[in-house]
Amino acid sequence: MKLNNNLNIIFLCTFLFLFTSCGSGEDVNKNTIEDQPAKNMLYVLCDFSTSIDAKETKANILNTAKDIFRNMPANTEYHFIPITGGPESDLFTGNSGEDEDAQDRYTNHIANYAAYEKLLDDAYQSRKSDRSSIISAIESVSESLISLNRSSEKYGSINLLIISDMMECCKVNGIPFNLEKEQFDSSAADQLINSWPKEKKFLSNANNLNITVLFNSKANQRYADIKGFWKKFFKTVGYTKDVPFVTSFDAKSL
Repeated sequence: MKLNNNLNIIFLCTFLFLFTSCGSGEDVNKNTIEDQPAKNMLYVLCDFSTSIDAKETKANILNTAKDIFRNMPANTEYHFIPITGGPESDLFTGNSGEDEDAQDRYTNHIANYAAYEKLLDDAYQSRKSDRSSIISAIESVSESLISLNRSSEKYGSINLLIISDMMECCKVNGIPFNLEKEQFDSSAADQLINSWPKEKKFLSNANNLNITVLFNSKANQRYADIKGFWKKFFKTVGYTKDVPFVTSFDAKSL
């Protein structure tokens, strides 16, 4: 009888353990996913093409980075990627901690500035002197942005910031295209838009993506035409939102 009682107690304890561990495990996982703070994603394309002054470009990128580091929300992952005309890869990347306050984040990232400046110099030196391939850089990074957009992970915001004068000078779909000319070539711009392959709408599934252009340019008719071309281009490749062209970027908006 004593043996049977012991067996019953063991069986009951085992049952309760399995029941509570399975049930509570499911709840813990559910709560963990729901309670996780939403991550912000920021990709920054940094244009180092020959149409832009190297010193001015580096200063602009560093100043923008400084503002981002000072003002970005907690739990923001960032990737700075150069546009050099060659294969693109992360220039520098990092993540602001969930528990850091703004001053801590700023101090921690500023400590890396000397390394960032060296990376910017290296990126400028490695640029291709005969091209400015902004379109291919956007297409390349769009793969990562679209995968984030489709992810089940919770994101507060997904952002692409392009620091550039937007003067494309490269073969696009096998056709030479040059926005660096003194006069804006509207017929070439129209031809590129009208002949764009329907299957290359690489931003068509980016409903959660916000794109902003930090426009390194002087305000005149030529640049107004360039801006108009790009707004048409983004729509052509499937992006449905308006793309703001700004002269300063507020990281608090992430």
